Amino acid sequence: LGSQVTLLGVTGQDEAAQKLAEQLKTASVQHDLCMLADQTTIIKLRVISRHQQLLRLDFEEKATHYAQNLIEQRMEKHLSTAKLVVLSDYN
Repeated sequence: LGSQVTLLGVTGQDEAAQKLAEQLKTASVQHDLCMLADQTTIIKLRVISRHQQLLRLDFEEKATHYAQNLIEQRMEKHLSTAKLVVLSDYN
């Protein structure tokens, strides 16, 4: 739609986080990811057969309190220029 967006989130310092950052860059999506060594990046594996999703496996650990504080700090940094904020929390 031509809007400029910035994605914030918590990831690990792992291959999945690097792949995510590369995909965001390719899609021209600005991001400010909190990449933490003691965190793992959430992976969602979809099992598909004949063009239909049969199930989804989620591999994730709950974010630490430290990670939650970091994302709040980064969000505050971006709020002054944001016209809209969309929050998604599966917790």
